[in-house]
Parts: sequence; C-alpha cells; structure tokens
Amino acid sequence: GHEKLQAYFNAFERKVKLHASVQDLDRQVNQSRFMVMSDDLRAMRRVLRRLEFVDKDGVVLLKGRMACELTSADEVLLTEVVFQNIFADMEANHIIALCSCLVFDEKSEDPITSNVELIRGFE
Repeated sequence: GHEKLQAYFNAFERKVKLHASVQDLDRQVNQSRFMVMSDDLRAMRRVLRRLEFVDKDGVVLLKGRMACELTSADEVLLTEVVFQNIFADMEANHIIALCSCLVFDEKSEDPITSNVELIRGFE
C-alpha cells in the first residue's frame, strides 16, 4: 500500500501542475483576445469620431443617435446618405428603391438596376 500511495501522490501532484499550467495558458489566451478586441474597439471609436457620430469625449451626437435607431439596414451607410442629403433631388420611388438596397436580404435574387439616377445615389 505504501508504494501505491507515493505513486498516487506523484500523479496528483502532476495533475495539479498541469491544471495550473492550463489555467495560465487560458489567462494568456484571454489577455491576447482582449488586446485584439481592444484594438478593434479603438479603431471603431476612431471611425465614429471621424464620421462625427460621437465627439472627442465619446458623447453620441445627432448622427450617432440616428444610426442607433436603425436596425434593418447598414446604420452607418444610411445615416451618411441622409446627412449628405443624397435624397434631396430624387423622386420618392427612387428613394424607396435606394433604401431597399440597404436592407439585407440573404435570399434576394433581384437584378441590378440600370437606372442612372439610382446608380448616381451610390456613387
């Protein structure tokens, strides 16, 4: 019995060391993931500041509030289209057609338009 006890103790000690090593590696992976996410978030904030969705202190501005209210389209793109007054010289049916292009529909097989006025809206 005494020899087996020592073997069990050694095996348990190895298990504890391996478990600690796994936890340490998990911590390193999580730190690396956080650093990557942190860089991504900084870049996203920089874009939002440049587009004037937030101010230098991170306070949400009018464009940012509008983008927050949009849920079924590309929020940033549609907000820029509205604030650049792209719709000003367009007919109502063309505005609707342009907005419908911004709504994501995975199953859509609609043909691309050849209408010059609609194409001008995307340029």
